[in-house]
Amino acid sequence: MVSADQNRRQAVRVKDRLLLTSSKLGQDRFAAIARNYQNGISLYNQKEVGEIAIYLGSQASLSRIRERDEDLADFLQYLDAKLSRILAEVSKGPSPFDILQAQEVTLSGTGLAFSSKDQFAVGDLLELHLVLLPEFLYIYAIAKAVSSEKIPAAEPGFNFQVACEFALIMEEDREALIRHLFKRQHLALRNQRMPEQEDTP
Repeated sequence: MVSADQNRRQAVRVKDRLLLTSSKLGQDRFAAIARNYQNGISLYNQKEVGEIAIYLGSQASLSRIRERDEDLADFLQYLDAKLSRILAEVSKGPSPFDILQAQEVTLSGTGLAFSSKDQFAVGDLLELHLVLLPEFLYIYAIAKAVSSEKIPAAEPGFNFQVACEFALIMEEDREALIRHLFKRQHLALRNQRMPEQEDTP
């Protein structure tokens, strides 16, 4: 049973910019993933999800290194980019980064709303790959569309506004997401107070 405190934490909602890709997921595949998860198999044990997690793990490490030594981080970033190009040429396929797009979203511990190039129907299951910035925290989740509306496109091709609720997300990922939201909320409140402080004689 979810406590009132947990409800409050999950209800925190912020506007954020992150990396995201979404695609429709079939009921059969969802049932197989959910069954494996109930049997103790991590959501990240899927081949394509694991590959993205490994790739983005290196980006997260680079982000932490940059906080301590920017020159070393620049050098490692150069090596990582060069290795990625070599691997792309060998595999003849896109890198995990190529499927992700920077987007403005409204995010909470229970789901998110975002603009989409694809039209989804209410009740559709969506496979989501999210990367929270600047820490490059990767979260894989499955969500259910609760609304989908045609809108004037703010960006070319993004003609639909989709809101969805998480149907399957690892609890440690939800907690990491909520911590990220509180950081964003704190930063926004601090930035709102700064002009007031500057005006104070």
